[in-house]
Amino acid sequence: MMRRIKNIEIEALKEEIELLYMRYRALRNQIKKKAGDDEERVQLEYRKKELWNEIVAKEDELASLEGRSSDYLHMIDFDRAEEIADPVIKRLRETDSAALFLLQNSQSRMGRYYAVRLRKRLEDVSSNIIDISIEPEAIGGCIDEATLLRYIADSEPGLHFDKMDVETAIARLCSSPGNRIIFIKLSFNDNLKERPTLLPWLLKEFWHKLVDHLHALRAEGRRVRVVLTIIALQELNTDLLDRDMFCKGEEFDQRRIVEIPLEMWDREAVKNWLIDHSRLRLTEAEAIAWAEEICAHCPTGLPYLIDTRLRQKLNQETFDKKEPAE
Repeated sequence: MMRRIKNIEIEALKEEIELLYMRYRALRNQIKKKAGDDEERVQLEYRKKELWNEIVAKEDELASLEGRSSDYLHMIDFDRAEEIADPVIKRLRETDSAALFLLQNSQSRMGRYYAVRLRKRLEDVSSNIIDISIEPEAIGGCIDEATLLRYIADSEPGLHFDKMDVETAIARLCSSPGNRIIFIKLSFNDNLKERPTLLPWLLKEFWHKLVDHLHALRAEGRRVRVVLTIIALQELNTDLLDRDMFCKGEEFDQRRIVEIPLEMWDREAVKNWLIDHSRLRLTEAEAIAWAEEICAHCPTGLPYLIDTRLRQKLNQETFDKKEPAE
């Protein structure tokens, strides 16, 4: 229902913008027929400028509704990532209660964008989503088992760590009534080499027990789903990653990790984003030229470099939209 209402708003706004453009073109033609700098021409020029500012404001409003701005880079092509995530999201919608995703090299490959994309995809599964974000910088730069349990359980500040065992944390996490998705975003800013037991503990001691608990809730008629997304800024230490921890091929197992590949960005991906999601409303030829220029500065296609260059160019032109020349 909410999506239909939003679509109606978008279509109504597009019609309003088209009418404004028709008025703008008519006024511009009227001004062309006026000779000299008489008072009437000055007034028409003033009305034309006001009308253009109204068009810009309405287009900004439309861009926000449609999700087109420099903050919507999560809509850039993540084709391979989507191929992996799509079947899992479908199973969450239909039968399953848990999914554990891993995004490695997220700093250079802009994994945080795909985390946003994944979170938005879950809105197709449920409109009731609870977000829990755990980042090292927010808790002193270090996450150990006890700290992790406390933040996952969203416990009150006065609760001592020795009272927070795995079962208690899981019970608190799933305690709110109603059907919903709990989206946990867990970020690591190192490769966990200094904490080699954390990831195996997270999977075997916490995640496996959580999956069992969610199955029990479903048997009771409660549909609580948990999606845990691990965002590793670096590539994790290979000594920590037993392949038995991971789903094999296309076979999905709720008790194992689904690794999401983060690929390089190419000209086609940048061009498509500029056409479909930026607020610039570029023609295809203009978007191709932009993509060529941006990617020429980033020949490896490294997402972090392309993101930086793209934002620089957007900052130069997006927020200073000029009235079209006569």
